[in-house]
Amino acid sequence: MRTLFSPWRRIEAQSASGTPKDRWDAFTFNAISRLVGFMMRIGLLIAALIVVFGFLVLWLIAVCLWVIFPFLPLILSLYSLRFL
Repeated sequence: MRTLFSPWRRIEAQSASGTPKDRWDAFTFNAISRLVGFMMRIGLLIAALIVVFGFLVLWLIAVCLWVIFPFLPLILSLYSLRFL
């Protein structure tokens, strides 16, 4: 959670002078940089979860086929006897 809100690519603004405008500019830039970093990291996490879920579905299909495949000739031959 700590790095989820860290600035995007460590881009931060430092206020060179102590004027309120410079501090406000640095604050808004840093807030936007943190927001961009948050959005990019959340997007990457969501994309990774979609990929992992897709691989899980493919793995389950492969396991089901692996279990059914040895019995497929028997099932098909019994099915073909029905048409004789």
